[in-house]
Amino acid sequence: MLARYLERIGYDGPTTVDLGTLTAIHRAHVLAVPYENLEIQFGRENVLDENAFRDKLVTRRRGGWCYEMNGTVTWALRTMGFDVTRVSGAVGREFMGEAAEANHMVGLVDLDRRYVVDVGLGDGPLEPFPLEERGWTDGGSDYRLERLDETWWRFHNAPSGMATSSDFTETPMALADYQSQSTSLQTDPESTFVRFAVVSRRNERGYEALRNTTHLEITDGETIKRHITDGDDYRNTLTRCLGVDLGPEVETLWRIVSERVSAHQEARGEREQRSVNEDH
Repeated sequence: MLARYLERIGYDGPTTVDLGTLTAIHRAHVLAVPYENLEIQFGRENVLDENAFRDKLVTRRRGGWCYEMNGTVTWALRTMGFDVTRVSGAVGREFMGEAAEANHMVGLVDLDRRYVVDVGLGDGPLEPFPLEERGWTDGGSDYRLERLDETWWRFHNAPSGMATSSDFTETPMALADYQSQSTSLQTDPESTFVRFAVVSRRNERGYEALRNTTHLEITDGETIKRHITDGDDYRNTLTRCLGVDLGPEVETLWRIVSERVSAHQEARGEREQRSVNEDH
């Protein structure tokens, strides 16, 4: 299965336990495997299980969300012999507080020093980075790592990133420790993972993303945005971002996202009309 994973990410280099291999694996995974939450849109559970991670990302050649993406890369690194720790991540903790704890998974790898592994943001760094306060540029984007206190670190994403920040600890976590958040993120009607169908594919200079019916291309910090209005365009864009054709399920997904966007636009129009009436 490790050989199949390496083929999936297009990596045929050494598997020695060193920084060169860690960097190459991280970069290859980010560039090969898209971030996506489409199973949630179809009402199917993303299961917190390493076998399920590998079946989806490797065997079915799909993408995944943070638990699947970081769960798979940390499994692969551990299988190669790396000293890997999974820890609690908290995307948006600067706004949500402790309610965000464990809504994200982060990996820590110990070599000559400790490195952060995170292939599960969709628009984060291409390479792992040292666990130290610093700012750096990677793949055309600027990032920063800040020490908040004795427990928490804060990763500041690129200005064009979908998540502005992600906090994390150094306390080891088992997969079961993420279960409560995983369930809530997949079932709460207010969860962004429920409200938005997202696919994001990283490239050397930025990323391409599909968020409901909005298509984004970010290159060197510059954003090109367009709105998709027909099913054929949606299928072509989705297939390119995802790397596989979902077949008949694309029609189901197009119906879900187009109806969702239409309902949102209608509700916004009604609010604007009420505001106009009140002003007069």
